[in-house]
Formats: sequence, C-alpha cells, structure tokens
Amino acid sequence: LQQKSAETPHDFEVVFYTDNCTGQNKNKFVIALYAYALKQLPNLMSITHKYLIKGHTQNEGDSIHSVIERNVKRALKSGPIYTPLQYSQIIRDARKKNPPFDVKDLCHRDFKDLAAFTGNNFTTNTECEKIHFSDIKIIKLSKNETNKFEYKTSYSDNAFKTIVLKTMSSRSKRSSQELKEKKLEVTLKPAYTRACGIPAKKRYDLLKLFDKRIIPMAYIPRLLQKFMNAVHFAFT
Repeated sequence: LQQKSAETPHDFEVVFYTDNCTGQNKNKFVIALYAYALKQLPNLMSITHKYLIKGHTQNEGDSIHSVIERNVKRALKSGPIYTPLQYSQIIRDARKKNPPFDVKDLCHRDFKDLAAFTGNNFTTNTECEKIHFSDIKIIKLSKNETNKFEYKTSYSDNAFKTIVLKTMSSRSKRSSQELKEKKLEVTLKPAYTRACGIPAKKRYDLLKLFDKRIIPMAYIPRLLQKFMNAVHFAFT
C-alpha cells in the first residue's frame, strides 16, 4: 500500500479478494492495520476486503504459487538451495515473459509489534450484537472514519453494519458526536530490537554442516560471518 500510494498521484481506493483463512486474512490485526494505513497514507481513501465464498476461493493469484514451485524444482535439479536469498532470486526469475515477481527481502527491523491493537473492540456492533469473524463476508474502512469498520455477513445484504473500534470508557458518558470523533490512535513499535535468536543447539548443527562440507566452503564468509555473528543465542 505504501508503494501504491507513492506511485499514485491521485486519490485511490483498494479492494482485496481472499479466501476465509482467519489466521491470515480475517482477524482484528488485519482490520487495525487497514485503519492504520488509511491514517498514514494521504491519498488512500478506503479499503474493502471481500472474502470469497467457500468452494469458490480460487483466484488468478493462485497460479503464482504453482509457477514458483515449478521454478524451485527446476533450480534444485542443478544443486541444493542453501540460503533464503537464493529463494528470493528463484522467485524473481519464476516468471519469464512478464515483469518479474516483486520480492521484498525483510529483516527484523521490518516487523512491527501489533500488541497495541488487541485492546480495541472488534466483535460488538453499534446495535450491541456480537459478531464472529467467521461470519463476515465483506469489511470496509474509510479514511474519514478510521475509528470504525463496516461489515456484511452476506453478499445479499443491502446495508452494512458498523463496529466502533475504540469504545468509550464506562466511567464517563460522552455524546454520540464525541464518540464519532474519537479516532483509533495506535503507534506501531518495532517487534524486535535485534536479530532474532536461535537455540544454541541449532547454531551448533549449522556449524557442523560447514565442518562436514555439506554446505560448501564458499558460503562460509557470507553465511558464517554475516549470519552466525548477527544472530544471538535465544537459549543458553
């Protein structure tokens, strides 16, 4: 979304289509991140997420996985794959005729802590009805109202229902206008302050792969110095 915003000189809206995987696509973190994106990106006006009906979830993006899988198998015929960066290049090269797949290599600094989102309301609508994420078919967030999201539990529904993300304190009574103006205030903090650790035993096993020449000696300067010295022990 950041890249799309930077490349687009005018206001734009986004519609996502995915399956119903709760862990990946349909949860409070996804909704809160949409609200955060709408606040941060000046020309992003709205985000709509449509969850495909079970049994009809195949979309054009699914073909990407088979293209990548074939290229990985092709690469393995010429030798083992030792590093994640090798996978990055294999994925970029998987599509020959069109522009290559855009692969973003991430490090620990790119991951954010989403714990600040967990205290908000995601399950009770303005009619005091409880809603389960598994029942939602469409969600929509708009730039001017990032303190709430709209949803439908059926594609045949004529109107959206609304859930206010940031609820009022039970100790104070505020006007409906004050609640409407109350925004979801979240600052994303880094999830990690340094490279993620690995158990000492795993580090030992990796070093043994070098000792036994299972990983070629040519990889030692690049892997042993940059990787082994970068990660710390997660356990003693």
